[in-house]
Amino acid sequence: MTVRLRPYQTDAHGAMRAAHARGVQRPAVVAATGAGKTIMLAALAREHLREVGGRALVVAHRQELIEQNAQKILDVAPDLNVGIVKANRNETRADVISASVQTLAGERRRQMLADVSLVIIDECHRAAAKSYLDVLRHYGCYDQGGALAAGYTATMVRGDDKALGDVWQEIVKTVDIASLVQQGFLVRPRGLRVRVEDLDLSKVKKSGGDYQDGALGEAIEQSLAPEAIAKAMREHAPDRRTILFAPTVHSAGVIADALREEGFTTAVVHASTPDVERRQVRADSESGRVQIVCNALLYAEGTDWPWISCVVLARPTKSKGTFVQMAGRGLRLYPGKTDCLIMMIGGAAAGHSLLAPVELFGESAEDLDRDPCSRCVPGYFNATPCDCGTRKCLPQCPCGGGGRDCGCTRPTLDDELVEDDELGDDLMETLGANGPLVVQEVDLFAGSTSAWDQTYGGVWFLPAGKERLIAIVPGDPAARGGWDVVAMNAREPGSRWVVRGVSELAYAMAHAEGEVTMAEASIARKEARWRAGKPSTAAADLATRMGIRGVESMSAGEVSRNLAKIFASRRIDPRVPEYARRQLIHA
Repeated sequence: MTVRLRPYQTDAHGAMRAAHARGVQRPAVVAATGAGKTIMLAALAREHLREVGGRALVVAHRQELIEQNAQKILDVAPDLNVGIVKANRNETRADVISASVQTLAGERRRQMLADVSLVIIDECHRAAAKSYLDVLRHYGCYDQGGALAAGYTATMVRGDDKALGDVWQEIVKTVDIASLVQQGFLVRPRGLRVRVEDLDLSKVKKSGGDYQDGALGEAIEQSLAPEAIAKAMREHAPDRRTILFAPTVHSAGVIADALREEGFTTAVVHASTPDVERRQVRADSESGRVQIVCNALLYAEGTDWPWISCVVLARPTKSKGTFVQMAGRGLRLYPGKTDCLIMMIGGAAAGHSLLAPVELFGESAEDLDRDPCSRCVPGYFNATPCDCGTRKCLPQCPCGGGGRDCGCTRPTLDDELVEDDELGDDLMETLGANGPLVVQEVDLFAGSTSAWDQTYGGVWFLPAGKERLIAIVPGDPAARGGWDVVAMNAREPGSRWVVRGVSELAYAMAHAEGEVTMAEASIARKEARWRAGKPSTAAADLATRMGIRGVESMSAGEVSRNLAKIFASRRIDPRVPEYARRQLIHA
């Protein structure tokens, strides 16, 4: 094998093989953009054919993916005969066949591909479409004794209501962006939000839960967005090779014109662009002869251009899958590349995040359960905590340690957050005399969907069901520093480290979210439906007894959050190591 699998690729490959061995006929792997899904599927095809025989069929929906898959399979297994089936190419006798799903829509073409024992679907979040289902059913992937199937995608979500669970029986491995960045397999994404004041997305028509391409394209074209993009590129990415996503081909052309007026070299590529021209644009982008390639989602999936260090999202979207696919185009490693600028126009981010669950587990953390002050813990919460809720004002421990009561009467933490939002515009940098462009640095690992909160001692925690808490504490500066993640029982001793020494808080949160099980997720999700309802009588009574004010006007989610804060503070704060406590007090 000429291509060596990375550790996480080896794990995903082993999980897929194990699933097939135990009788799961249609397993899937979810691996972030840039994780090397093609390498994984190539390794699977090679080993499957060596052990089972027959032919492996790799199905994709775009010509770049079909050719890319064929080349990567040869990279992994140069001893295999690899063919392509699409349009006029009909290399059906190869060991491994990279094929177009559009070509396989015809029964005759499928009949020509005999002895298929493995069907691999690239970008398998598309597999609920009839064209893919016809392929899977033709080769018996739904029948006992038929061909095995395997799916690979970066985002197991669809923009419609079709159920992917009807296609893929089990997700056997998830490899997320956050962990790959931390491990050094992807570059760090750096977000930049560009606000266009005359772009009003609230008036743009929607369809299927997202903006209509045509209506969105018109809104972009009729606003100052094209000029704003050109100015932002000149200011923040003058030398970065870039992919720009627009709503429509026409709007891509309008933005390209504005960029050319600003002095950039651009190219516009769309579905009707001839193959020869597409290959030339790719070569020109790699060499730098063309700096910015504009398209309308043509390159959102499977595009392997590692030299790209800037992605412009001039296509606001409400789809998390589309956002992650677009943003991920620039995260691959490349010589001299240290990060990727993700430039989001208007509401391109729409509250989305690159944060995803991480499956990492660490050694025991029972030492965190050692009571740092056993004689005063029972009275620790008898003192009323400061109303300001900031991490510098902690409840007073009776022995004089474990926190302090600052006695201030500042507004609540929620009030302070509202004020920060109102001051946000003053903290942004305005570009241009006419003021159409506002930019702001953003953290693409923010915006988590989980119900994070902080204890009175300033410790970030996540309620995981009713029985567990996941906490993040500062690491020991004398050791590895960073952030440590610990999973603990909510009401009694017992805990373990999930991971230690994570360099950034956002990554630590990713690890913590990965610790939450499916059964616990309904409580851990901040957008869960139950949060908007009325609290139960028992919960409301408990909150009142605990001294929480205004319970009668609170939702179930608000009551739950207040109770969780009290009980988590009780459980977590007394057990925070002294080195971490000092860092939290002075944070």
